[in-house]
Amino acid sequence: MNNQKKLQALETYFNLMSMNGGVFIFEIAQKMGIFQLFQETSLTSDEVTEALGFKKHPTKLLLDALHALNLLELDGDKFKPSPTLMFLQGNYQNLSADYWEHLPTLLKTGVPYKKMDNVEYSENEYEAQVKALEWMMKPSAILATKLLGIGMQRKGCHILDVGAGSAVWSLTMLQADATATAEAIDWPAVLKIAKAGADAAGLSDRFTTIEGNFLEIELREANYDLIVIANVTHILTAERNIALFKKVKKSLKKNGEIVIFDVFSGQEKGNLAAALYALGLGIRTEEGTVFKPEELTAFLKKAGYSEFKVTPLEVTPYTMGMLEAK
Repeated sequence: MNNQKKLQALETYFNLMSMNGGVFIFEIAQKMGIFQLFQETSLTSDEVTEALGFKKHPTKLLLDALHALNLLELDGDKFKPSPTLMFLQGNYQNLSADYWEHLPTLLKTGVPYKKMDNVEYSENEYEAQVKALEWMMKPSAILATKLLGIGMQRKGCHILDVGAGSAVWSLTMLQADATATAEAIDWPAVLKIAKAGADAAGLSDRFTTIEGNFLEIELREANYDLIVIANVTHILTAERNIALFKKVKKSLKKNGEIVIFDVFSGQEKGNLAAALYALGLGIRTEEGTVFKPEELTAFLKKAGYSEFKVTPLEVTPYTMGMLEAK
């Protein structure tokens, strides 16, 4: 083994040690009530020690480590919650530990922990997930809106958001163009969250919803300039993706296009995140698959599309890509 490979191996070792240690101290701090103290106030190490009845020295060491993890911030001698910690108060506060704990069962039996791609369960599952997915996808949605020229080269688009979830993609587009309008398709419980987001952003006058299964709903022909299919293709089989692409093609106006957003591997910064996402998808779905852009392009060709453009969205989490098709 040459010196370069030794250095790479050592770096991988330290990264694994740091990730493992970080997860452990996060979980311990959560279980022992440390984060709950910071919900409405900033505290010194001594104040945390007194409030919880801990010993001073190890408590200070733990708080310093949580600061190094960007879970706490320092304001003088007082610790306060970071934006990252605020994210972790929601649906992902256990870092998806319940999913990963199911992995041995999946390996032995093939039975997933969830069935989020099953129509019977998807409404309840996505109702619980969409708010967290909104803040996860917001940077990608902002970048994609810019790359698509929404509000610049493209103005006044009538957008269809298929399987919209929180509608973060279409609402971001509406924010960029005051002349654009959008319709969102999803389950009724999920669309309540999307509507609330539109109301909060002052976009409800240009945002309407269609309740139901996007594979079954009848759509008006030649009605949309842009059809957004975001974080959907990985929960559909190849056959269902082709059927969906054929279905929405009839609804495009002349020169309209669809744009697919999903996890595309290839960005070095996101390699691990993409691999973990694909594994996590296996844990939470029966048939979920992260399709490669070339696989989706082949599906699109079968559905009658002939022009394609793939663009990586080079922003956190460095896993998302955009595939445009006409």
